[in-house]
Amino acid sequence: MSERGGGPFGELGRFARAALVDPVPRDHRESRAAIRRRQVVVLATLVVGFALLTWALRTPPGSSAFYVATLALAAVWVAGAFASGPLHLGRARTRTGRIDARPVVQPVVLGVSLLLVFLAGALVVGRIPLLRGPVEELLDHARFGSLLAVALITAINGIAEELFFRGAMYAALTRHPVAVSTIAYTLSTVGTGVPLLVLAAAALGLVTGLQRRVTGGILAPTITHVVWSLGMLLLLPPPSRSETDMATDQTDRPAGDGPVLVTGATGYIGGLLVPELLRRGRTVRVLSRSADRIAELDWGDAVEVAEGDASDADDVAAALEGVDVAYYLLHSMAGGDDFEERDRELARTFATAAAQQGVRRLVYLGGLHPDGELSPHLASRVEVGKILLDSGVPTAVLQAGVVLGDGSASFDMLRYLTERLPVVVAPRWLRNRIQPIAADDVVHYLAEAADLPAELNRTFDVGGPDVLTYAEMMERFAALTDLGPRYIATVPVLTPELASLWVGLVTPVDSGVARPLVGSLIHDAVRSEEDLDDLVPPPPGGAAGFDEAVRRATRDMHLSLSAQGARLGAGAIGAAVSLGSAATAPARGVLRRLRS
Repeated sequence: MSERGGGPFGELGRFARAALVDPVPRDHRESRAAIRRRQVVVLATLVVGFALLTWALRTPPGSSAFYVATLALAAVWVAGAFASGPLHLGRARTRTGRIDARPVVQPVVLGVSLLLVFLAGALVVGRIPLLRGPVEELLDHARFGSLLAVALITAINGIAEELFFRGAMYAALTRHPVAVSTIAYTLSTVGTGVPLLVLAAAALGLVTGLQRRVTGGILAPTITHVVWSLGMLLLLPPPSRSETDMATDQTDRPAGDGPVLVTGATGYIGGLLVPELLRRGRTVRVLSRSADRIAELDWGDAVEVAEGDASDADDVAAALEGVDVAYYLLHSMAGGDDFEERDRELARTFATAAAQQGVRRLVYLGGLHPDGELSPHLASRVEVGKILLDSGVPTAVLQAGVVLGDGSASFDMLRYLTERLPVVVAPRWLRNRIQPIAADDVVHYLAEAADLPAELNRTFDVGGPDVLTYAEMMERFAALTDLGPRYIATVPVLTPELASLWVGLVTPVDSGVARPLVGSLIHDAVRSEEDLDDLVPPPPGGAAGFDEAVRRATRDMHLSLSAQGARLGAGAIGAAVSLGSAATAPARGVLRRLRS
């Protein structure tokens, strides 16, 4: 057989030898002193880089901290690479044995080949729950963030990693550089807690290490890495349960068979939803940490009570046993440093148990939001919805803006701000567009969502017929309740954090509760689609407009400004102006103003 014989397999073998086996002659050598310098720089860079990588992949999806951390990581890899000494691009050997100029075609082919292997593997991963969960968490950074930004950061980090691991580190190793650099690169992903990412790093590290050995430079490894990583980002399908798994215990159960579980039943929306479901003839079960507290409610003796904690997997599984439809109405309002992780774990626990217990449908109430970066609380609610949608149980995620009803935290904030501030200097985002909805209408849509077609697994935007700014809502509320005209000026200062403190100062709404409410106002909250209107009947009499919703909510209220309220309102004007002027000052100075 001739050198060029062997058919396709012979051609493939020659390609593999040229790309991964036979090294090209080197035109550079380094002294011992230069190698020692590289070794010191590489070790220091590894320590910093490992810590930053772990932080980057554990930041909340879509948050600005993710972008900051990953760009900082790339900067560390690049700085370490160039600080260690000169780097070389390398040269390629063609499959015929000729030394070519720069390696381009071979690394592109290798990158695509790796991509195809991993895409095939993703189909297997989607059917293994133990592996699917960690991959979903990793992919959340692309799902909830800006895809363009994540793609750009992915490419930048791929280049930076190759500059360091196959550039500086490889050159610093005097023995077994392919094996050692691959192991180091693999270990850099262990802190993420995603086994498949560690496996991918090992495979990619081995291929790019062999390319570095063959070409003598970083160009081939870099091209392969970028092709593979961008392809994975853009083409990797979200892991999901198999069609057989999704059908199991879901389609065999007729609608309405079994009780309906309501979590968050002691909250505002949950407390309205339970009696509506009972009115419709549903058997209702509630999950609560205190059966005694449920018994004190007007409808307490009409429901089943599953006493337990939503964070306890066994309690949740017991509550969901035999359930037909489950309403997930849990989310953190008070915040804290770990509220995103707390919400994430609660949702995962619930989603897993619902799938295991064969629940026919999940229903969740989230928030209206635009595309792009969101406030931490709104981003967390979006993430919770995505976790439920990926559970394998058909899920309806209803997304609402400001809910207008007596007892709604967002309505209370609107009421008290309007009542107590006849004149206000407010943040500029009070001019953002909002599509509020009456509480009764939210409850109607939630109840109707229980009987949506079994194949539907998606989000639905809900809202009333009016689109207003928050400032317009304050003005209309004042007119409807005879509070007199309100004068609102907006300024391009007053951060959401400061505004929540301001709300806590001038209204009975706690600043911890105000923070997520204020954070949601920095975005437009308007429906982008009205698909649910084609699937369920409208609320009795049609969806209520803003004026009608306010009339319903204030029917039993006494909305007059007492002398004490007037004094508080006047003081609040000064507080708002003071906070507005202090928004760009150091935080300590702001706190001194608040305490004075």
